[in-house]
Amino acid sequence: MDINELLNERMQEYHEECNQIDNIDYYYNKPIIIFSASEGGRMIYDYLTKVKKIKPVGFCDNDKNKQGGYFFDLPIYSLDDVKKSYGLEDITIINASMTFMQEIKQQLKSAGLPNNSYLSVLHLSIFDEDFTVNLEKTDTNDTFHEYCNI
Repeated sequence: MDINELLNERMQEYHEECNQIDNIDYYYNKPIIIFSASEGGRMIYDYLTKVKKIKPVGFCDNDKNKQGGYFFDLPIYSLDDVKKSYGLEDITIINASMTFMQEIKQQLKSAGLPNNSYLSVLHLSIFDEDFTVNLEKTDTNDTFHEYCNI
């Protein structure tokens, strides 16, 4: 498969996902797990807690050294722990990783996470006007994290 075919395939998948998101608040009204206890996770955590006033229930990470620990005083789970503690039907997992976005998306899909329980940073940038507005207020010298602390 050449690069154009791959890009077209990814765009088709993304458009299909986007067509399923008709109300972003549906996702915010369920317990939220942020996948990625790292800089991307911090950005999403700051946005949810400081702008949306939503407290996630925890983080999920594939790094076994992080699992069982805490990030922003919230537990860091393995995906198996998330499944045992919350199930996959009645939660929202926000994929905060840009580096491993496709791999994590595939991992969640393989684990049985329904499409109506999955969001990524890209989805937030399209469907959540507050996220887009706040992200646009940052410039190259400010991180999103710093903006949320203002």
